[in-house]
Amino acid sequence: MSIRRLRTLAGLAATALALTACGGSDGDGGGAGGGAEDPYTIGVSFYSNVIPLYVEMQEGMEDKAEELGAELIFAYADNNAENQANQINSFVTQGVDIILASPVDAVALAPAYREARSAGIPIISVANKLQDESLEDAYIGPNLVDQAARTMERVAEGMGGSGQLLQVTGPPQIAFVQAQMEGWESVLADYPDIQVVDTVAVSDLSTAGALDATASALAANPGVTGIIASNDDVALGAIQAVEAAGIAPEDIFIAGWDGSDAALEAIREGTYDVTLGQRPYTWGQIAVQTAVDWLDGERPEEHRVSTPEVFIDQENVDTLTEEEIR
Repeated sequence: MSIRRLRTLAGLAATALALTACGGSDGDGGGAGGGAEDPYTIGVSFYSNVIPLYVEMQEGMEDKAEELGAELIFAYADNNAENQANQINSFVTQGVDIILASPVDAVALAPAYREARSAGIPIISVANKLQDESLEDAYIGPNLVDQAARTMERVAEGMGGSGQLLQVTGPPQIAFVQAQMEGWESVLADYPDIQVVDTVAVSDLSTAGALDATASALAANPGVTGIIASNDDVALGAIQAVEAAGIAPEDIFIAGWDGSDAALEAIREGTYDVTLGQRPYTWGQIAVQTAVDWLDGERPEEHRVSTPEVFIDQENVDTLTEEEIR
């Protein structure tokens, strides 16, 4: 029978962190680290617990941990590098077997990563990564620059190769935002008739924040015919701003990332053109499997452990199966 319990990580000087522990026990579940009586403990520090990508990723992690007989302890940085450093340091103090982290800052988290590795605790990046990848034992996720380039190609084609483009991003210190910008720029170099009229950053990657930022950008640039967004929450805020500005869906092409349920509904409604689905539930399962394999002495062949993806648009949104999306 699986064991799920709530833990509280106390004693941090700066902040109190809500942590959730879950795991599996019992003999037939895979017996990680010596079985049910001595399960592997995996500390997970997420960027956020409200962004749908991470919510679904956590579900996948929990199910895989139960299957393998591992225990998970979750902590949420809430887009605060100091919080996350404290979380990682606390995991070290607790003596977890391995850490999975989605760093909120590609540079600021380096000392915490060093602390974990100096204590002999492997630390693997998930979804986001460090600028200095030598400090992380592995990275689980896509080639972000390549994904960004392919998504921008969809935008360029949707805009007919010309027009005014608005980029709505997340915080610039996050590795995936940096990679997105690199990928976008590489493609736009081949489309001289597409003009980037503004790039606005949404500090919390929220729908509300994106609504405000996009509304201001559209007021200053009423001729925008394309929007590319860092994730679905941001894209959904941009869509609300587009609607409020009285721009018809057929007059603007909007693309984003993640493949959340709300994004799929917007695609069905015709207000959202395409999202690059990251299949977060499966991603979470891969992360836990990789962590357990690592502790069992099985290392990935390369630094980056690939994760699946799927472009979702109005042509396939109703034909893809749940298994192909989650």
